[in-house]
Amino acid sequence: MIFYQELKHGKSNQRRSTIKVTPVAHFNRKHIHERPAVIEQRKRIGDLETDLILGKINKTAVIVLKKRITLITMVDKS
Repeated sequence: MIFYQELKHGKSNQRRSTIKVTPVAHFNRKHIHERPAVIEQRKRIGDLETDLILGKINKTAVIVLKKRITLITMVDKS
């Protein structure tokens, strides 16, 4: 006798497969210590700092943009 056939829906329980996240190679990226010295002076308009915060299993993300000269911060959820 197969017990799952006696259940209310008559099906066996199927497990969901887990999502495997593989790291992505990012090209043309520079380390923070390699940026030009003019950015540290904070006199040029248009320089931004960005941070990306990923949620569990990369389902949600929060991006934070900060203007270096005015210190205006913008946050967006995607």
